[in-house]
Amino acid sequence: MSEIHRYCQLRCRLDQVCLSDCSYLDEINATFFHFIFVQTISLVWAFLYDGTFVLDTFEWLAIRYNYMSSLFVYVATIGSFIGHFLLIYSFLLILAAALAIYRIASITDPADI
Repeated sequence: MSEIHRYCQLRCRLDQVCLSDCSYLDEINATFFHFIFVQTISLVWAFLYDGTFVLDTFEWLAIRYNYMSSLFVYVATIGSFIGHFLLIYSFLLILAAALAIYRIASITDPADI
């Protein structure tokens, strides 16, 4: 199989990935923006959960409402799950951004072949 034929196949696959009228640079830009956005949400979630804000809120509410101590266990479990999900998702976004850059870097000019 000639190099030009492989280049054409690669180009067709890349065109299938980006079905709309977006350029490859726009695709990478959107990938990095999504990654930064999720990282920001993850950091805000971590700062909110790392301190004693949630615990202090539930202790303050437990004075007035008796069921708050049992509700805290459920909220803490759900919050931990969301934090873990954001962590794993951000790792996958790092991988997606790196693969998008690698995909763009693998395109060669047919004149160089």
